[in-house]
Amino acid sequence: MKHYVWPGADPATATLRFEDFSHGLDQSAADSLLPNGAALNTNHCEINSRSLRNSTGIAKAHTNQLPAPVESLMCHYEGTTPKIMAVCSNGTLWSLDNNTASIVWSDISGKPVCHLNYQKNSRDVLIFGSPQDGFLTYDAGLISRYPNCPDPRALALHKERLWALPADDPMAVVCSRDMAPTDWTQTLNTGALIRILTWDGTRCTGLKAVFDDIIVAKERSLWRIWGSDPENFQLSPIYSGHGAISNRSMAVCEGGMAFLSTEGVYFYDGVRSRPLNSHRIDKLIKNVMPQYAERAVGFYHNSRYYLSIPSGAARNNMLLIYDFTIGAWTTRQDLHINDWLLVGNKLYCAMEDGFVALYGESNTILGFPMVCTWNPPSRGLDTLPAAKELKRLSVTARGEGTVQFTLYMDRQTPVIVNVRLTDVWQTQHFKISGRGAYMHMRMKTAPGTKFEIAGMAVELALHPD
Repeated sequence: MKHYVWPGADPATATLRFEDFSHGLDQSAADSLLPNGAALNTNHCEINSRSLRNSTGIAKAHTNQLPAPVESLMCHYEGTTPKIMAVCSNGTLWSLDNNTASIVWSDISGKPVCHLNYQKNSRDVLIFGSPQDGFLTYDAGLISRYPNCPDPRALALHKERLWALPADDPMAVVCSRDMAPTDWTQTLNTGALIRILTWDGTRCTGLKAVFDDIIVAKERSLWRIWGSDPENFQLSPIYSGHGAISNRSMAVCEGGMAFLSTEGVYFYDGVRSRPLNSHRIDKLIKNVMPQYAERAVGFYHNSRYYLSIPSGAARNNMLLIYDFTIGAWTTRQDLHINDWLLVGNKLYCAMEDGFVALYGESNTILGFPMVCTWNPPSRGLDTLPAAKELKRLSVTARGEGTVQFTLYMDRQTPVIVNVRLTDVWQTQHFKISGRGAYMHMRMKTAPGTKFEIAGMAVELALHPD
């Protein structure tokens, strides 16, 4: 892999260029095998085609801080007006409207719920539930519990039937009568129960309507159910070898479905599943402990798959972002997101600290300024046929604030360069010094800095050994 432009304009120089950041995060290979613009670690950065810029912020959607972590977000439409509803871990269901928070119900477990919206007589009915809470509806301001319906671990709507993974049968998927979401009678003319027996000790873990089928995930396999009614439902395995370990990680995307498996993040395209460059984030995925993996929650929006995971923790604390347009991953650390909800063009997120927030709004995280970092791979300058000396750093960027570059040569004292940005593209040059065989570079912004970097270049002087 070519890392250098060598020789430079002067035969006694070489230039190390960082001009394409589209590879994104990659922790899968030795530094020498990665391109210059890749990142070994990154935080609050995103890729704009080939350039690097700060991520957007997260703003409070409502000024009210709820008294406990927000576990799930739902939306109920009263006419055309959406009402955001939040399930908190202290066992309360809240309604948020125009910066006013009020308790709707206090007889809920506080565990994450699965949910969907159903149109009944031109009226929106919110259907939700969990193994702890049973099957519930919110209709015209009233909450009803249906003991004859399954206690759902997952819900999906397909061809006017509700589908569910029942809590009392880990191998089964069931569906309701068409046009009757609370009638789960199981006959050839009404609903159905389909048991998926694989004899490998795995259970059903997820459920989604994808394309024209119902996709059921087990821990090590995917299954497809198709047909028009219980008389002709068919079940077949999907060639994959990979299943989903979290129902909430399963997100319908343009052209398929993304999900978290024990082997990484995969994408089902209607025929088979394939990894989403998952080897690049393998270390982060393996840091998710199995007993907390079902907390992982994914969402697809604007060509990106957002996956919040519990990295080495019991609660979600890291956001992984896959950009389908360039096939690259980035990360945002110490973001505690428990759920996602899209209402119109606004993406809401449920925060661990009790706030309901808007993703992609403002330049802060709930009022706190961001610090962005990007750490490219080290470069072994011993590939050039002479002793090397740092001479000049050039940075092409624009923005507002300061970006700090720290360069190390072997074990020498680091060289620190602070680049003050302007709102127009500008290339700035800085004299630097240091001598050795290996160069390490780190980029970090001052709090609140807005930036976009088109490229960096490090000029080296070559000296006889």
